[in-house]
Amino acid sequence: MRVAVVGAGWAGCAAAVQAARLGHQVELIEASRQPGGRARRLALEHGGQSLNLDNGQHILIGAYSETLRLMRELGLDPQQDLQRAPLSLRFADGRGLQLPGWPRWPTLAVALGVLSARGWGWADKLALLLRARQWQAQGFVCAEQASVQALCAGLPPRVMRELIEPLCISALNTPAERASYLKYERARIKSESDEGEDAAPAEDEEDVGEAELTPERIIELQAAEEFILTLSSEGIGKRTSAYDFRRTGRGGQGLLAQDLTRKGGRLVASFPVDQADEILLVTDQGQLIRCPVANIRVASRNTQGVIVFRTADDEHVVSVERLEASAESGDEDDNEINDGSGEPQAPA
Repeated sequence: MRVAVVGAGWAGCAAAVQAARLGHQVELIEASRQPGGRARRLALEHGGQSLNLDNGQHILIGAYSETLRLMRELGLDPQQDLQRAPLSLRFADGRGLQLPGWPRWPTLAVALGVLSARGWGWADKLALLLRARQWQAQGFVCAEQASVQALCAGLPPRVMRELIEPLCISALNTPAERASYLKYERARIKSESDEGEDAAPAEDEEDVGEAELTPERIIELQAAEEFILTLSSEGIGKRTSAYDFRRTGRGGQGLLAQDLTRKGGRLVASFPVDQADEILLVTDQGQLIRCPVANIRVASRNTQGVIVFRTADDEHVVSVERLEASAESGDEDDNEINDGSGEPQAPA
């Protein structure tokens, strides 16, 4: 079978290697002149000198065992090809954890690093050391369905906040509590409606297992939850929990907001909305459509969405405006109102 892999970043290269290993004929497609994704070496000539510059960095944690295994299979030596550094999660004021660089005595390094962590009480340090000893006794292996909350049950809030949460963001791209809440909400929506979309984890997101949130905490997260509306030029849209997104630095790659691979088109709108708001869509054929936000389905970040407005073959949505509930004048006009099914209706 001929297989095309689009994108020669780390994930694309890994997929191409696996497909070739299975006997497929693989074509790896990359838009830039050099594979490797956003983190790669650039060879430049400046002032008569040859310079090798880093265009970003890939930061790996030691638990990325599959990445390290793949490197070894391809003849690379992680010890030689990666710059290894001890774990450091220090804040600007010096608080936090920093392990000494003792690769020959890792257990001693962890113990000393935890005991010398600045800003932590003795109860915090002792709880982490005891839990780390349990993880070590288990060979640092857990059940696939185990959640971060379950693995870290009993750890003090400071340890969760200053150690576990940063590691979750590094490895899973999502804070543990938010990931658990999102999984709970998706299961709830699916159980209440047969129309819910099943969404596999995106390439930039991993599952963290079942949630272990108290009912009180779930209510708090629901009360603070906001939603982001995304809508494509083909009239496909959805609402997505803001918890499904993470903050990304100015030079970061960002996250997939809407899957447009099946219907095509481009993203024309992405902004926060409230349940009581309405949106106004304008097409390049001069149509004006008004749609209640409440009629637009809530779906995961890496899904396509539903038909908000059924466009003609040569028609596209070009603009979307938010009509806040507090700004409504109550005046009726001749604009069409969409019930979220894609078919315009006459105003009542």
